[in-house]
Amino acid sequence: MSMITAPTNIWSERGHEWKMDTARPHRLIRTTDGMTIHPDHDFLYTPEFIAFVESETEWTTGEDWIKPPSEHREGIGMGTIECPNCKGNKYRWFRQEGKNTRLVGVASVRCICWLNRNYWLNWNKAIDGRFRHVRFATLAPLEANHVRLSVGRQQKIIDWIKANPESSYLLYGTYGSGKTHISVALHDYHLRKWLPMSMYGNRVYCPVMRAGVGELLDQHHAWKMRGENHNVPRPSIDVALIRDIVAQGDRPVLILDELDKLGGKPSEFKLETLFSLVDKTYAANGIVIATSNRDVKWFIDTWGEALGGPVLRRITNEGSAKKIRFEDQPA
Repeated sequence: MSMITAPTNIWSERGHEWKMDTARPHRLIRTTDGMTIHPDHDFLYTPEFIAFVESETEWTTGEDWIKPPSEHREGIGMGTIECPNCKGNKYRWFRQEGKNTRLVGVASVRCICWLNRNYWLNWNKAIDGRFRHVRFATLAPLEANHVRLSVGRQQKIIDWIKANPESSYLLYGTYGSGKTHISVALHDYHLRKWLPMSMYGNRVYCPVMRAGVGELLDQHHAWKMRGENHNVPRPSIDVALIRDIVAQGDRPVLILDELDKLGGKPSEFKLETLFSLVDKTYAANGIVIATSNRDVKWFIDTWGEALGGPVLRRITNEGSAKKIRFEDQPA
């Protein structure tokens, strides 16, 4: 199992950056366009400083108090929940207002073992067992007997993806040409990028969302028609979830598998729901990655320009998303 390491110097999120506090270099402060935002509230400790304070701290049992061995005005308190993997404690970091005074909570910071465990929980829930071995860092062409695409064409696609992992994509081509393989690698990239940030603050919702389009929109239809049936579950991805992800300070990543599974004549409700999910993601400066066994022309011919056109234009973000065709180019 590959390990995930916490970031050290700069975090970026939705137009904000975490930069080193020049007055107190053990802290990172949140800025926008170079201007500091709430310096006494929006800050994180650097991992190096956390390790230093932990080594310098004398613990007082039973309460969230510490007795600093010196005049350090920052300290940490120990949480009570054990890491299920290494049996170490989960930490909660605090800012101390003055020597021997009660501590004020800053952010929950989980054990690195918890972080890796959370990766596998998210990964195994979202990814089909056939693709769980795929990693962005080791992405390479598949052998010709495993995929209907030449090694050379695969390598060109991989080179582009690795150079532009933050882009939105529409990946289309025949069944078995490697589209899902690429989309899973991008899923791994975005999940690993986010998980270190999940250690800081109360990140409840994973911003990397994945679903098969047909199944997801069937869930939305069932939810709409539930009436008094309280046993119908909420859709796995909806506008409310995207809104919550944005509210916790994260950039949503929406991965939609097999657009063509919507069929030849999807209802107006399903197309409007799909448009709404994609639109809400892009409105939050998010990323959309969609796969399809059919090309764009098929959707227009089948769904019609009036209904299918707006949806496809939104999925491709009015043309700014990269469309990649998984077919060998003619000689």
